[in-house]
Amino acid sequence: MEAFAAMVEEVMCKNTYNVTTREAHGKMRALYSDTVSFRAGDYDLDNGSFEEVLIACREIWRGYRCSGPRHNVTLLEDGKVQLSQEIEHVEGVDIRGNLVESTEYDGEFSVTHVFSMSADGKICGWEQDFDEEFMYISRARIDTQNEEIEISPCAAA
Repeated sequence: MEAFAAMVEEVMCKNTYNVTTREAHGKMRALYSDTVSFRAGDYDLDNGSFEEVLIACREIWRGYRCSGPRHNVTLLEDGKVQLSQEIEHVEGVDIRGNLVESTEYDGEFSVTHVFSMSADGKICGWEQDFDEEFMYISRARIDTQNEEIEISPCAAA
């Protein structure tokens, strides 16, 4: 169980796996079961693929700039691993990277992740808990501002 907790910490806290590269994506993919259950906000995915989980995460967190996360990994009595994050600063940004008005979180933003392990020692379940009301309100503001941005045909290509 300690090895599972160490794996969660390595993947989620140390940013060892930058999923923007194919090589890193493959390394991270190897840590997950073939099917994963993922729950966060409105997302409730049972037996999804690793790629489907990443798409759901991207949809939740796209358009946010975060800084200064502190992490704490805890083994739970039921064999799960909990990762608590305290993020110093969260703000919404548009597709140009500009701050979207009224999307800065007041205080530290808490995110709790709970990971379940399959019999083969891979991640098979992932739940995220966060201030959903803030995310929904700020997401609407980010999306509205993005809709107002004109993109030239050359920039969109």
